Amino acid sequence: MRFLVNDTLLFKYKKGSDSVLVVNRDDYDKCNSGKPILKLDDGDSVFKFDRSGHFFFISGKKSNCDKGQKLIIVVLAVRHDHDHDNDNDHRHGLPPPPLAEAPGLAAPGPEWETPPPAADQQPYPSPVYSVPPGVGDTPLAVNGTGGQPLRRSFAPLEFGPSVFLVSAVSLILCTVGLLGLVGSF
Repeated sequence: MRFLVNDTLLFKYKKGSDSVLVVNRDDYDKCNSGKPILKLDDGDSVFKFDRSGHFFFISGKKSNCDKGQKLIIVVLAVRHDHDHDNDNDHRHGLPPPPLAEAPGLAAPGPEWETPPPAADQQPYPSPVYSVPPGVGDTPLAVNGTGGQPLRRSFAPLEFGPSVFLVSAVSLILCTVGLLGLVGSF
């Protein structure tokens, strides 16, 4: 899943029993809830990504964070593929110029899969995260870029489309919405 500027994330949890904190990397690594950048505590919290870059979320309850209830989201920078100089060519009947691929990236195939790793290489693991048993059953909804095709990159996992989450007292279910719609189960 890829996140872009203005996407939103909905955290659902029991109000009063936990919270979601936006923190810096160091506080994320240490599960330090003492100086959050932002505290979400209403039980039905929506966070809007207002810039590109890394966002670090932890449970406001240290014992939950220590159990892995934390999340890193990488929001992609806004990319403009529009070339104003070529607009006139299109209006005058000339075909658009071919799009160039970035070096090292393959065009998406019909299966949208990454190639198998070389025999001497281990593949990057898929991000698989689970909630400890009995933690909760409230879903998390994600408003991502559902209407846009995903392209797989062969970059390290940190730079690819990834979601790292164990939400505050929640079983995580992710859905992709369109244009500001937040879906839930």
